[in-house]
Amino acid sequence: MLRFPAAVLLIISLSVASAALFSEPITRAAGAVIFDDSPGIGAPPTSLGSHMLTPFAADSRPTFDDVTTVPGPTGDLGLSPAANHRRIGDGWATWSHGYTGDVYFVSGVSVLLTLPPATGAFYFYAEPNQFGTFTFEAIADDGTTSGPIAVLGSSGAQFFGFYVEEGSDAMIVAISVTTDDSSGFAVGEFGIAELVPEPDAINFERRTARTAPRAIDLSGGAVAARANRERAALPPAAQIVAPSTGIRIAPPNTGDGGLVSHDPESAMGFSSMALVLFGTVAGVGLFGSILFRRVP
Repeated sequence: MLRFPAAVLLIISLSVASAALFSEPITRAAGAVIFDDSPGIGAPPTSLGSHMLTPFAADSRPTFDDVTTVPGPTGDLGLSPAANHRRIGDGWATWSHGYTGDVYFVSGVSVLLTLPPATGAFYFYAEPNQFGTFTFEAIADDGTTSGPIAVLGSSGAQFFGFYVEEGSDAMIVAISVTTDDSSGFAVGEFGIAELVPEPDAINFERRTARTAPRAIDLSGGAVAARANRERAALPPAAQIVAPSTGIRIAPPNTGDGGLVSHDPESAMGFSSMALVLFGTVAGVGLFGSILFRRVP
């Protein structure tokens, strides 16, 4: 059985470990979605947690049309089931804090709000159809809940806000809204914020724009430049293509997974061949020096 010197085994082990290290995606610790109803029936805030909010623009579509989406600053908000487009004073009588914009009437007791991708914060207001007091509950897709909140149907539209904890890789995907007013309710006055990459993530993206090492094709002698913008650049190294086996010995930053080829055993066989060749040359040289040494 072929034995490797300890130094060679150490180099191979470090290379494999380095490849595994740099092939893993960068992740951040998961955090929770947080609920906030502190504005009550007052005007919406400009931020939730560390997220700066953008209100939805006015909906230019005709009132009394059934809609399944609402255009927003970061993408469409989905409504399921469809809701009927109204405005305060045009199909809906009251709201709160002087708002006079668009609302969406749901004829049942629940609606699912599906948010645009990468949503870090979102708020809405809700008000029952009847002028009495009814209970509402909003639940985010991760299970975070508002709990039961009493909402008055006459100028009592209530704020519901959800946001992702700072430094988290979580996002808000959907929110279900339910009420015990069997005659329906309205949701509206939406605001939203996209997730903002942290400085470390931004620096990592900048590093990925660097150019990776060149590939050296020993079978034809041609040098092919190879750009790799999907991984962070590490210290330059060569990628060697063996002419007989087609095996590539690639550094971790080339995106090939380090010392990985078509088959790991083939890669090890190529290394063994190189070591055997080196040992043979060294042995011949040593034998020649002994054979032709002059005897005094």
